Amino acid sequence: LSSLRGSGQSSSILPLLVDDAKYSTAQTLLEVASILAVTAQIGTDLGQLTVNALHTDLTKKGDHFDQASAVLQFLLAKNSEMIKLADQIESNLETASRSLSIYANDPVADTQLELIRSKVVTKVPPLALAAKKTASILRDLGPMLGNDRNRRYILLFLNNTELRPGGGFIGSFATFLVKKGQIGSFDVETNIYKLDNAFIKTSHVEPPYPINQLNKDWTLRDANWDTTFAGSAKKVAWFYKQESGIDVDGVIAIDTSFIQSLMQYTGPVDIPIQKMTLTSENVVSTLQYKSEKEYLENEAVRALNEPKKAIADAFPFVLAKVFNTVNENVPALLDVLNVGVAEKHLNFTPLFDQATSLGDNTNVSSSFPIDN
Repeated sequence: LSSLRGSGQSSSILPLLVDDAKYSTAQTLLEVASILAVTAQIGTDLGQLTVNALHTDLTKKGDHFDQASAVLQFLLAKNSEMIKLADQIESNLETASRSLSIYANDPVADTQLELIRSKVVTKVPPLALAAKKTASILRDLGPMLGNDRNRRYILLFLNNTELRPGGGFIGSFATFLVKKGQIGSFDVETNIYKLDNAFIKTSHVEPPYPINQLNKDWTLRDANWDTTFAGSAKKVAWFYKQESGIDVDGVIAIDTSFIQSLMQYTGPVDIPIQKMTLTSENVVSTLQYKSEKEYLENEAVRALNEPKKAIADAFPFVLAKVFNTVNENVPALLDVLNVGVAEKHLNFTPLFDQATSLGDNTNVSSSFPIDN
C-alpha cells in the first residue's frame, strides 16, 4: 500500500473499486499506509539515536564507569529530541487507529482487500500503545539519570541457584550515585551479613513464613520475598535504610543467568587480581568456588571477612569488556537486555514519583511467572 501511495497509482486503482464499501476501505488503508510510512521513518530516527548512544566514542574515556556515563550522558542530552520523536509516533499511530476504526466493521467483498485490512487493524493499535509507553518512559529518563538531583541506586547481585520469590538470594550488592548521567561513588558490599548482623543487635523484624522456620529475624539478605519485583524492591530499600541509614531512589537486580548471557556476548574475561578467566560456562561455578570453598579454606582470604570479594573484583572487568565490545554488535547486546527483562533476570524499580510510569509501562518491575 505504501508503495502504491508513493507511486501515485492510487488514483488509477480506486475508480476500479466500484463498491462504495470497497472504495472507502481502500481509501482509508491508503491514508493509513501514508501515515505508517512517515511513522516508520520517525521510528528509524528514534532507534538510530539509541544506537548512537551505544556507539558513543569511548576511546577517550577513563575507566568503565566513565564509559557507562558517556552513554547515559548522550541519552540525557538527546532526551528532549527522543521524546519529541516518540510523541510524533504516538500521535500518528493514534490517527491511524481512529481512521481504521471507522471502517473496521464495514463489509468488504474483496477477499484480498479484507485480508490487508484485518492485518492492519490488528497490528496498528498495539503499536500505538507501545509508542505511548515509550514516550512515557522517555519522560522518566531525565529524573532517573539525575538531571534534577543526585540519584542513589542499589544494585543487587542475585544468586538464582538459591531461589527466592524475588528472584534469588541477595549474596552481595553495590550502591552508586548518578548525577546528570555521570556515575560516581560505586561501592560493592562483599558481605551482606555485616549489615544484617549489626542490625539484629538493636532491632527485630518478624520474618514471614517460611523464613521464620529458619531465622528469628528478617533482614536485608531475605528482603526480596515478594513475587512482584516492585514489592521486593520496596522492602529491600526499607531494610537498607534501616541497616545503613541511607535512602535509595531505585533498586536494580541482576542474577547469575543474566551474567551468563552477558558473558556469551562479551566472550572470556580475564580477572588478573583473582588470577582467573571467566566465561559463560564457568562464571557461576568459579565465583561460587571463590566465595565459598576457597574463602573457607584460605585463612588469609577468610581474615578479610569479604566472601564475595571475587564478585567485586570481577564486575569492573566484565563491565569494561561490555563497553569494549559494544561497537562490534549493538543488536546482540540489546537482545541480551531484552531477554533479561522478559525472563526476569534483569529488573529495575525506581522509587520516586517522577519515574512511576516505568513499572506500569515495561516488564522490568512486573511479577515473576508462577507455574500453576
